[in-house]
Amino acid sequence: MEVEDLFVSYLRPTLKVQGEQFIFIIGASSFCWVLLYLLVLLLAPSLLGKVLWDKLSGWDKHGWVNRVVSAIHALYSVCISVLSVWRNPELKHLCSSAKWLEIAILISVGYFLYDFVMEVYAYYYGETEISSLIHHSIVAVTCAMATSYSYGVGFLGLLYLSEITTPLLHYRWHLAVTAQKDSARTMYVANGLLLILLFFLFRVIYIPYLAWQASLNDWCPAPSDVPEAVHYVFVVDWFLHGGLQFVWMYWLVAGAYRALTTGDLPATGVPDRERARFSRRAREGLSASASSSSLATTTATPPTSTSTAHVLNSE
Repeated sequence: MEVEDLFVSYLRPTLKVQGEQFIFIIGASSFCWVLLYLLVLLLAPSLLGKVLWDKLSGWDKHGWVNRVVSAIHALYSVCISVLSVWRNPELKHLCSSAKWLEIAILISVGYFLYDFVMEVYAYYYGETEISSLIHHSIVAVTCAMATSYSYGVGFLGLLYLSEITTPLLHYRWHLAVTAQKDSARTMYVANGLLLILLFFLFRVIYIPYLAWQASLNDWCPAPSDVPEAVHYVFVVDWFLHGGLQFVWMYWLVAGAYRALTTGDLPATGVPDRERARFSRRAREGLSASASSSSLATTTATPPTSTSTAHVLNSE
């Protein structure tokens, strides 16, 4: 057996045969993504500039570093997808699998495990929406299931091309949180328009197109060695993932429309009322303010936390 064949055979992620290797690779990958987070955190003052870095709140510093890691994974995902299309220009492997692609996606599963923990942490503190948490959960489960059974891997390889919009979304957040959306207004608007265009092409159009291609192949029926339930879970995940893209597209367009009609540049494409609705700290801040107003006589109202103010002042 050649060295390359031995390497691929060892890394082949099949729970039924080599569950230990499957778990080891996911764990090692997650560990590497955590190390990358720590490395970016260490270099952040130099990358962003110490003056600008020191002005960020503790939570925004974490968000900035985490988004850099997310952007790096997005670029990695796009490279995987481009390689998939280049090697299979006619989408012949949409319902099939490939060993190199299984390994590449398994590395992503490690990232999704790291990212899921970050999403739960952010959601608990009201810094992300429930739709984002659902999205990341769907992707993590689907990728882990696909690599476990060597099923639907080709579809995922092509689906990764939609991650091309992620760096633009993070850059938009970067300009907003560093208070540059007004000083760099042209860049902010250009980035937002490009984000809307690419989001429409690579998520609203491209993802349903892949689903349509799968429907032409009888929704990729599961092989005899793959449980039929896995096939149905996969199909349901496709529709849930695709449906969320339309919700986010609406939010992006709503933000752009508000910017055009009012001149206000939103920090994200999510309506402020939705962000406030899912913001646990915002609710606590409002409750504290109401209580202090009713009890205060001559004393000043206790100051709102920096992170809460960041959420509420986006109105």
